[in-house]
Amino acid sequence: MGKWLILAAIAVLGVAVQADDILSTMGNMSANQPPDCTSYREIVGKYLHLPQFTESKETNGIVSEVCKRLPDREQVSAVAYGYARSGADEDDKNLTFALINDSKHSVIASYTSDVAEDALTKLGSASFSIDTARYRLREDVRAIGLRYDSAARGPSCADGASWSWLILFVQSGSRLEPILDLPLGRRRSFGDCGHGGGESAEITIGVEQTRHHGYADLRLTAHVEPYGAENERPEKSTTQTYVLHFDGKHYVPDGIPPWWAESLSSDIVR
Repeated sequence: MGKWLILAAIAVLGVAVQADDILSTMGNMSANQPPDCTSYREIVGKYLHLPQFTESKETNGIVSEVCKRLPDREQVSAVAYGYARSGADEDDKNLTFALINDSKHSVIASYTSDVAEDALTKLGSASFSIDTARYRLREDVRAIGLRYDSAARGPSCADGASWSWLILFVQSGSRLEPILDLPLGRRRSFGDCGHGGGESAEITIGVEQTRHHGYADLRLTAHVEPYGAENERPEKSTTQTYVLHFDGKHYVPDGIPPWWAESLSSDIVR
């Protein structure tokens, strides 16, 4: 009899331990799950004095919405909204990029700009993504990236194009300051409508050891792929590099940059 009681106790204990393991696993899964972006609408809407954010999809004016937890800051998420204010013209939009304290349900820092849509600039449902790569500019400063792709079709006959814009922000108190606005994809054409051939560039960014005005230099590496005119063999692809320096406010070219690193603007930050 005593033997059976001991075995029963072991079985019950085993079930209890297994249940604890399951709950622990569920807790870890919950912590690792991506945040629900819609849960931030009330927080950001209240902060911006936009009660429309909590309304239905048909009336809240939100065109693009994305969020992501920051890997190096506990209980902090980044969120971006592209939206139209109530009563605004159809082509007048706004961008808000914000850091959210998940435990306090409050905005830590934010950036807002006007976006005037045209043939090249248009916000769509998939226009934004958040880049949390290790842009460590200083021991205590890590930039946060916002990726942007326009939903506009663009002109039918263009001599160049830019896409996959990377906008780097750093936190300054309650503000997020844009310090880099650069396309990671570029193309230029030769001749009318590109009939004379051209070249495209895919760009990656690396953080250097050297610094200017306190922030690390950024090395741009471009894989440049030429394409020939009709019935013409293109030249071989090349890899080119260029370094940007921080001037105290923004990252800028030093001297005359290659065509793929020329200063441009995505027109969604001011």
